[in-house]
Amino acid sequence: MSKDIDLIYDDLMTAEKLKKGTKYERLAAVVFRQITGEQTVHDLRLVGGSGVAHQIDAVVGEPRRRLLIEVKDYDKKIGLPIIRNFWGAVDDIRPDEAYVLSIEGFTKPASQFAEAKGIRLAILRPPRDEDWDKLVRQVALRLTMTGQTGPPTLEWQLHPADQDKIAGTSTQSGLMATAELELSDQQGQRRPLLPILEEQMHEEYGKVPLGGKATIGRLNILHEPTWLHAPDLPALRVDAWKWTMHVASSTTEHTIDNAVGELAAALVLRSVDGAMRRMITRGEIESWTFDGKRVVERASS
Repeated sequence: MSKDIDLIYDDLMTAEKLKKGTKYERLAAVVFRQITGEQTVHDLRLVGGSGVAHQIDAVVGEPRRRLLIEVKDYDKKIGLPIIRNFWGAVDDIRPDEAYVLSIEGFTKPASQFAEAKGIRLAILRPPRDEDWDKLVRQVALRLTMTGQTGPPTLEWQLHPADQDKIAGTSTQSGLMATAELELSDQQGQRRPLLPILEEQMHEEYGKVPLGGKATIGRLNILHEPTWLHAPDLPALRVDAWKWTMHVASSTTEHTIDNAVGELAAALVLRSVDGAMRRMITRGEIESWTFDGKRVVERASS
């Protein structure tokens, strides 16, 4: 497991040569800095009431309110001697809280002693299948896309009084350039045609059968006096307009799991008593680095 931990550290923090177990200690410091939001320092020596200095793997919080963390990168369960030795430092320093972190868990005597002494035990390691119980691990997306296979065709019904205004004039290109067309009311207030057309198109898309093709369209009868404005043409009063368009629909399926980008779960932190279970993502780990021994945001390091 040490190899897996080292790979996570090298990939998300920085590739460097450190003493065995140090990368696990540093990852633990980053995780507690992320979840507590409090100052966290790796590898600190604290003097207890006896006057003796104790080496602590990670210290969270201000001097008067501390959380001490002991970290063991072992490929087997942690036994009673480790917990008992750590208790000596905890009893001397008197922190508010104390944790021991393990990859593989703890023996029964170790758990019993820790519970009696108020030391919390937790697992910190890459996620396994059992860690995903009642958590979302995979999201399946079904995407339906409907798109036009050609430009829309527009037809205009001119008011009888304006039908002779375009006699002998080629209007095909002007009336098809929908981005340049506008409609106005009796007060002269203009509005672009394109947003109206796009809204109607999106409403009609939903009627296209999945995986099929269709011709969609809509007839707009204008009950109030309305004028059409097109480039190089006089204003034309219109009584109705219609559009039609050929479209096709297709469906694709995608799966997003826990190994996608910065949202991937890199580590799981789970207390033995079941009170805490937290997935730590790649992005969360990557956002921190070290200023000496202190965990700091990467942007401000």
